[in-house]
Amino acid sequence: MAKNKELNVKAKNRHKVIRTILEVIAIIAAGFFVIKSVFFLYHYEEPKAAANDAKGFVAISYFGVDRSGSTKHIGREQLNKQLNILKEQGFTTISQQQIIDFYNKGTPLPEKALFLSFEDGRTDSSIFSQATLEELNFKATMFTYADNMQSKDNKFLTTKDIQAMVDSGYWEHGTNGNHLSYINAYAPNGNYLGEIAEKNVTDKTKIEYYNHFLMDYLRDEYMIPKETNEEMDMRLTNEYTKMKKLYTQDGGALPKAYAIMHSNAMYNMMDDSVEKVNERNIQHLFSLHFNTNYQSYNDAEQNIYNLNRLQIAPFWSTNHMLLKMKDESDLDIKMVTGNKKLANDWIVEQGYGEFTKQQIILTSEASKEVSATLTKKWPAQSIVEADFNGAIMGTQSMTLSDGVVKAKISLQKNKLLIATENGYKKTSFKKSTYQKLIGKMKITPLVKQPIIRILKRSKVLVSIPRRIQII
Repeated sequence: MAKNKELNVKAKNRHKVIRTILEVIAIIAAGFFVIKSVFFLYHYEEPKAAANDAKGFVAISYFGVDRSGSTKHIGREQLNKQLNILKEQGFTTISQQQIIDFYNKGTPLPEKALFLSFEDGRTDSSIFSQATLEELNFKATMFTYADNMQSKDNKFLTTKDIQAMVDSGYWEHGTNGNHLSYINAYAPNGNYLGEIAEKNVTDKTKIEYYNHFLMDYLRDEYMIPKETNEEMDMRLTNEYTKMKKLYTQDGGALPKAYAIMHSNAMYNMMDDSVEKVNERNIQHLFSLHFNTNYQSYNDAEQNIYNLNRLQIAPFWSTNHMLLKMKDESDLDIKMVTGNKKLANDWIVEQGYGEFTKQQIILTSEASKEVSATLTKKWPAQSIVEADFNGAIMGTQSMTLSDGVVKAKISLQKNKLLIATENGYKKTSFKKSTYQKLIGKMKITPLVKQPIIRILKRSKVLVSIPRRIQII
């Protein structure tokens, strides 16, 4: 018995030692992560690329970054891929001060100058983009909301987080405003909802129309202003004053850069009186302002208080991003082809193709339909799989043809449409309907081929023989 007890004690001691060693390793690993996240072991180095007489700069923005990507946030691998491609093509990131000096002093910029930014002040955007910034020695601006930085929600960066990021050299601070709130809101049934704080909106599909807090007068259910010009002026100015107070409390600083929410309204659709109040406050508080989010290029004639930045959607192909940048500037930007051996088997017209072993990503030129035609014979039966995963509104479509039979599959305003060239009536299914019939629904047009099966949400498999053309 004594021997057994002695063996048990020794075994327990061994387990304790092993457990202690594992705990120490875990603590060291966690500590390293915290130190790296908070104190930043690496620091930004100013690029040595010589400035020249560049005519302008490109600005791109990401709403958010997460581990694997979502409908709103780009995945870290996709972000890494896109930024690596820009680095390979000679882009150098620039700071807010370089933009200010470019417009106010005529100071030259690098030939391929890139202003990189992230919006909404999210913690995950910082965590999942940091390694890429360090790898490429890129600098970026993190736009935040003032009230989110003071909240206890760890999904948003705090003042201390931002300061540590800025101290590393990889980051600068910018602002999207004080807070995000909706006004003049209406439900889909036409009911007037009035003013709603963004944090209280759990389902945006329940709001048919709204505007942002700084974009308009407060209006009643008949869209008649329910505040005077003086009251509107005071409401907007107070919002800017609160923003400055929150940022500068406890020794903090008001960012130089502002990106108003929502984008594209100023100098476009905004009431003149409301626009003047915003303009007065913006020019008083900030040194530069990004107003639009659908263009990337800013030339030397651009107003520093009406700058463009292209907000990259998570579902965009890399070539879509590159093509927009290329079309808006005279910069030498090359499209990516991926696997060149596979690319040589296809003829791509009116667009560009990126090829991998699993997929072909086609990107059309502006106002054109891209097509890819296989130059070699396929097996007797082949499967083409397509994801329609872009925006709900608008149209996404794909046409397949073997030279005899042609079928077109479209997602138009959230409805799936299937038609053949022979003129048969289109088949239409609401998305909510076919989502409930996963694996059960089979559609066969009034010709022998192709056979089209709906597998799951927005995914279509098409079985079609011989050579095919994808449009």
